[in-house]
Amino acid sequence: MASLEHISDWTNVAGPVARAYELSRVPLCVIEGPTGGGKTQASARKILRVALWQHPSPRRNLRKAEYQGKQVWVGERRAKITVVAPTYPVLWDTAIPSYLKVYNQGWKNANGSGGWGGTRSRPAEHKFELASPDGGMLHIEVDFRAINDEDVEDFMKGRESTAFWLPELTTHPAENLLSKASNRVGRFPEPEDRWDPDEAAALGWEPAYKGVFGDTNSPVIGSWFHDRFYVRMENRDGYYRQPPGVLDDGSTNPMAENLHNLRKISPDYYGDLIRGGMDDYDVARLLACKPGWSLNGKPVHAYFDPLRHVAKRRLEIDRGLPVRIGVDGGNTLKFAAVFYQRSFSGQVRGLRVIAPRDSQIDLATGCGQVRRILDTEFQGLPAEITVDPAAKARTALDKSISYAQLIQAHSRVTTRLAASNEPTIRRAALSKLLKAQAGPGEEAFLLDPEHCQDLIQALGGGFSYKKTGSVYSPQPEKNDHSHPAEAAEYGCLGLEGIGALTGGFIPPHAGGSQNGPGVIHDR
Repeated sequence: MASLEHISDWTNVAGPVARAYELSRVPLCVIEGPTGGGKTQASARKILRVALWQHPSPRRNLRKAEYQGKQVWVGERRAKITVVAPTYPVLWDTAIPSYLKVYNQGWKNANGSGGWGGTRSRPAEHKFELASPDGGMLHIEVDFRAINDEDVEDFMKGRESTAFWLPELTTHPAENLLSKASNRVGRFPEPEDRWDPDEAAALGWEPAYKGVFGDTNSPVIGSWFHDRFYVRMENRDGYYRQPPGVLDDGSTNPMAENLHNLRKISPDYYGDLIRGGMDDYDVARLLACKPGWSLNGKPVHAYFDPLRHVAKRRLEIDRGLPVRIGVDGGNTLKFAAVFYQRSFSGQVRGLRVIAPRDSQIDLATGCGQVRRILDTEFQGLPAEITVDPAAKARTALDKSISYAQLIQAHSRVTTRLAASNEPTIRRAALSKLLKAQAGPGEEAFLLDPEHCQDLIQALGGGFSYKKTGSVYSPQPEKNDHSHPAEAAEYGCLGLEGIGALTGGFIPPHAGGSQNGPGVIHDR
């Protein structure tokens, strides 16, 4: 029977992120990183961790033994891991080669049974046993399966596993695989090989592990993976993101993981990939770890990174700071607004968003929502609106009053016209914040994860340059994502002071009247 001593020391094999993922006992655990980052082998090594995290069976050679100077219970720890890919080519081209770099294909059970079995484009399995360091034994079963065209629920029926490994997670077509797999974990080993939870706790043992883990490159914008882990930001505790392989200038990132092994392939592994003909899209997604934009087009704000610019928990409203509101409104039924506060460190925090969401919001209704949010959530705080300067135009129903005046009249908030609605200027105001830091380790722009979902989706790729054939439109597509994104841009213009210095200003005492001081009309 093989022993763990036959496996080389793994302490220095993985980078810090891959190792943290490998050692994580979180029930749903995902690692994202660049090509060559060692993600798949970290998942393969995690199989052994799953086995070590089981309790020794109470009926299989259970005994007391001395281990590291203590008397401990030892015996046979049993685990079964099911490896699931969307197709057998994916399974045999990715997971299995990495698995066989970690585990010896010739390993079998102690009695000579089990071993490796399987042929390409077909299911495979590996059953083997290892002597564990405490003097006990690990019994490990690994099943390799592909869903192909089968319904996920039908595929999962009857499967009894300790854990599931989902390699190349973004290649799976549906999110429900995570739910269905989570429903089938912990069904191996048999109840007779388990301890009562209270007895295990009395012995000082952690609960036996059960869970789902997977590895992936950066996702495509618009995919279920992007929506779940980048937009809804679920499973933050179990999400591990490796440093990118290359920096924005195309040079190798010195913080990239697994470089010591990649150098054995090529001294400039990532540089050779780029020079070898990888297109910009693949370099950005597979090497620089930026979500791809092939489904929705090219994102307008490419510097937006949900893992950096979305807070890990709800942001609190600061009762000592004013509120700045960016508004995209006027002769439109797609009113949008973004509520900001700027902290004393200079960080711009997006706290609330009003957005169309596949519906119509007229100017009066939108301003009413602004007033309600101010009255109920920002009670008593001074507020100011920065609006598209096109709102200085007179309304269709009353030529004597501008849209900006209507916004102030309905919202009862001081309203300023942004200095410009030139797209490059207002986008630059937001992009400047996305690229900056307010302090060491503190992003200059941060969004509330609970109340800014519409803006997160917009900046994450919904606000994009549409692709037709191989050509991208020079102008962003007008849709429900564009309105909150442009409101965010106008808000940033106001926060940066441009609107206050050179934009038109409607003071509160103007009251929306047609000739209030400072009101700007088209001439």
